[in-house]
Amino acid sequence: MVTLPFRVADIAAIGIYDACYSGRRPVVLLLHGSGSTKESGLAAAGTLANMGYYAVVFDAFGFGESPHVGRFLTDPMDIFHIYRETSGYINRLIRYLGQAPDADAARVGLVGFSMGAHTIYHYLAYEAADVVRAAVPICGSPRWDNIARRFILTFEQFARLRAEGTIRGYEQRVASFHPLHRLAFAGSKAPVLALAGGKDGLIPADDLREFYCLLQQGPADPGRHRLIVYPEAGHVLTKEMLADAIDWLGRHLR
Repeated sequence: MVTLPFRVADIAAIGIYDACYSGRRPVVLLLHGSGSTKESGLAAAGTLANMGYYAVVFDAFGFGESPHVGRFLTDPMDIFHIYRETSGYINRLIRYLGQAPDADAARVGLVGFSMGAHTIYHYLAYEAADVVRAAVPICGSPRWDNIARRFILTFEQFARLRAEGTIRGYEQRVASFHPLHRLAFAGSKAPVLALAGGKDGLIPADDLREFYCLLQQGPADPGRHRLIVYPEAGHVLTKEMLADAIDWLGRHLR
């Protein structure tokens, strides 16, 4: 197994692939959740590498080895800035990997958990490259207005903002740019497998069901996308979710 730490300007990443496989390998970018770093994805990356993928984990904007650590989360809008900045990392990494002799950057898959999944939805709505052939957002949502509400009600630094009118103002601001409507009406170039926990107290499965219904009515072939809700799962990446994600990647990247 080859483990290759690298940087692309302010992006800290680790590439993992199995040298026993010959030729250029399909690329899978793994996006971590909030409060975590690229290292949290190493086990999944190793599993993918063993299956013949070139797996890459990287630190989100403001996390891990990012030079932007500690500059944000003084306002509820800061988290959405992180999602959008991290979304911009994806194409930068793809361009870099296009020069890697062992990576096939013309076949790219995305897998993200929680914050990583929110970021994938933004990428698919606003920045998606044709080389991205599959996406698996796990326990995340393209609907962000209720994330603003949750952040204000959860974190003590936002206690001053808990008047209902103030919260609604934030929700309206976020609803003006979140990926939900753009994806619902324009669709996604890449086939999307959305995975959700039926008992997820942070990202309601009903939000994903609503989004999936809208996606099915969009201009793209409705058979290209799929939603799986795991009835007993909470806000956690389960073995079943990872297995279904790997199956989805295999269908679209091979």
